[in-house]
Amino acid sequence: MNKMRVSLACLIIATASAVTAGCASIQARPAETAEPVSTASTTVRPLGDTTGTIEIVAPAVSSSPCSENAAVTIGSDASDSIKEMIADNPASNSHAGPVALADADSAVAAARTATSSYSKARSMGWEPPAEANAAAVLLPYQATVKAAGADIPEGQQIVDPDRCVWLVTVEEPYIQQHVKAGVTPKVFDRYTRVIDQATGEGLDLYAGADAPDAITGAHL
Repeated sequence: MNKMRVSLACLIIATASAVTAGCASIQARPAETAEPVSTASTTVRPLGDTTGTIEIVAPAVSSSPCSENAAVTIGSDASDSIKEMIADNPASNSHAGPVALADADSAVAAARTATSSYSKARSMGWEPPAEANAAAVLLPYQATVKAAGADIPEGQQIVDPDRCVWLVTVEEPYIQQHVKAGVTPKVFDRYTRVIDQATGEGLDLYAGADAPDAITGAHL
């Protein structure tokens, strides 16, 4: 898989079949256990210029134990840039108060902010499915990194591996970002986002055939 570093904290990975944008984890340590979250089927109204509803379905995989408040331990060899990013990233630190995304409905709503304009996607050849679904599963962050096949350089990881995150797959269009000048972006008919449960902070976005998928269970 071709990898292109775009910052000390985040990666953009582009291949013929997948687009990945994301940030990373840090060395493992014991985690508190979070109970699996109920993901009963729910219908959610559309956003923006979308024209249909989306059904939240049970994910194809079960949630895993994780810690909703796991905070990163900064390594002794961490650069000043990494230290600054950890300090500024809500998902890297302890969170006071209730979690921002307590259930699958709220996780899907947060994920759908990445949905591209339906009208723009149609102009690029995308057609909406007859029935659009979404699914969300609660996992430790490190599990999502492994599921995506991400290669995070040592010392540049900013999210604790045991931190509870939602992996959310949405059957709505996502238009590829960060393309080179003169390259036509692709439009994908589904995408997956990884979002911190405690703060609602978006961490990673995956699209394409190699993306982890909460609806089908692919790559999970």
